Amino acid sequence: MKYIIGVDIGTSGTKAVALSHEGEILGNAYHSYDPVETEPDRHELDPGLLYKAFNAAVGDVLKMLGGKADLTAISLSSAMHSLVLIGSDDKPLTNLITWADLRSRGQAQRLKATDEGMDIYRLSGTPIHPMTPLCKIMWFRENEAGLFAKTARFISIKEYILFQLTGKYIVDYSIASATGLFDIYSLAWNSKALRVAGISAGQLSEAVTTTHAEKLVLFKVGYF
Repeated sequence: MKYIIGVDIGTSGTKAVALSHEGEILGNAYHSYDPVETEPDRHELDPGLLYKAFNAAVGDVLKMLGGKADLTAISLSSAMHSLVLIGSDDKPLTNLITWADLRSRGQAQRLKATDEGMDIYRLSGTPIHPMTPLCKIMWFRENEAGLFAKTARFISIKEYILFQLTGKYIVDYSIASATGLFDIYSLAWNSKALRVAGISAGQLSEAVTTTHAEKLVLFKVGYF
């Protein structure tokens, strides 16, 4: 029986479920992880542990179904507003900063009080708030200048997992729209938000439709 695997990458765990093409649930698995112990107002996850949980959840489902022979696709969903800084070697420079991290409260308050902030809100549809990658990036620029200067890319956890699977930096419009950096009308990165963040469009992923498909060229799990 042909089937797909849907994977939800959450803040406390990753869930995988196999569905037949008719929508019948064939198997599921869940692997949890704990946040990294850090300072108050901060909420971080280890991206390596998240990828291990992804591999484990998908691997468990594949094992239940006897392998990948009838697998036709893997579909991903994830929590919004996450951020991880990536170096030129495609390795994480930071932990994953989740939506619950409020360290950029000051940056959000400053930007929210400006006309520029209102313009960014109007074009992105995402409130100026410390949960957003825009404000998190501003915080890194102001408080971790050396780390900021070494960052080749600013991505979400979904993009991190997608890169492990495909070798490409891509982000769907849904996740992009939650960054505060995306223009939901032109479906492109917003130059005004990029200027405020102090980054270039080349440091962000290619924005694609939510139904975009890629070949899984790099995915390595025991049952593949």
